[in-house]
Amino acid sequence: MLEIKNLKRLYAANQGLNQVSLKINPSEVVALLGANGAGKSTLFKILLGWETPEAGEIVWFGSQTMHSQRKAILDRTGFIASESWLEQSMTLKDHLNLAGSSYTYYDQNLVDELLARFKLDLNRKVLTFSRGEKIRAQFVIAFSHHPQLLLLDEATSGLDAAARQDVLSLLSEHSGNENHGILLATHHSDEVLRLASRVVFLRKSKILLDLPLNDLLNRVLVCEEKLSSDTHTLLGIGMQNHYYYLLPSDQEAKNKATLDEILAVLCKENTGDAHE
Repeated sequence: MLEIKNLKRLYAANQGLNQVSLKINPSEVVALLGANGAGKSTLFKILLGWETPEAGEIVWFGSQTMHSQRKAILDRTGFIASESWLEQSMTLKDHLNLAGSSYTYYDQNLVDELLARFKLDLNRKVLTFSRGEKIRAQFVIAFSHHPQLLLLDEATSGLDAAARQDVLSLLSEHSGNENHGILLATHHSDEVLRLASRVVFLRKSKILLDLPLNDLLNRVLVCEEKLSSDTHTLLGIGMQNHYYYLLPSDQEAKNKATLDEILAVLCKENTGDAHE
């Protein structure tokens, strides 16, 4: 569905992306993780054509590029972000009318269902919406044309607990289709555990880990002492000076780390080298 090859876009202090390659296949939900400034938002901006990479290639749906087939790609893609891209002076109805005229396929029945589900007023201007309402409005627009690929950049940030669970249910329904895929940037481990099939961790503009979620959960060992093994990759040192190691693919850890522990360790500066 989406293939990113050797993408590069660097700013100061190693922020951005440096030779990042990533592939998302149908039926995959890929969680894109990393500390703030690791390069997650930069990747989404490049994917949407809002920024231009210094090098690299992006191929959509097997053969399409944003430069030559932008409309065809956007017809099959939905995007939601924590920082709203909605025009503040327009009403939600204005935005939906624009979506209806822009997309080749537009499902009014689904739009009506989601408006009721998310309790949104069509006739209010976006500038009067709360942050949570702006995010819910983005979900309605993004789902209005039945996208195959969803790009979610901290898309649940700003939602209250009830709205977040409603959105996660919607995403679970979407990911149940074998022709659909999701690239999900989040800081919420429960979202990863509920939705993701694969985890990609960015650190200082590079991919540090790219693993199936179950592999990550089964192969990270927590121990009190440093190991001398050449086959175990040191990921970092966590609370109480515990060591976290990634075991080889044919081994399973006895004392497994939780996802929260793994993410906390990977965000620290003492993280080890990239590993698949």
